[in-house]
Amino acid sequence: MQYSLTRHPELPDVPTAVKLDAARKNAPFKCLMCRRRSVQPFFTTPGVPADRLVALRRAFDATMRAPNFLADVTRSTLSVGPMTGEDLQKLIAQVSNLRRTFWKKFGSPI
Repeated sequence: MQYSLTRHPELPDVPTAVKLDAARKNAPFKCLMCRRRSVQPFFTTPGVPADRLVALRRAFDATMRAPNFLADVTRSTLSVGPMTGEDLQKLIAQVSNLRRTFWKKFGSPI
């Protein structure tokens, strides 16, 4: 089992905890894995104009796919598995909307 929201590209046949827990709507696993999936999120200030936010997100996405950047990552023996800004925003909204009783039982993810 992969302790992740999405499957690692090198392990396509190994299910994720979220997939195995699909019958229970995944709330606990999404909450617990939010911290892991968003290890180094990038933020900006509130009120950024929508066109500027789109430009920042597209520039980040392009960097994550840039051949020179990926070559540097490979040489460093690190790995990259970025989320788009839109996906991170959705994940944070899902985790933020969990009921207070869940947070009292399991603690805050952040």
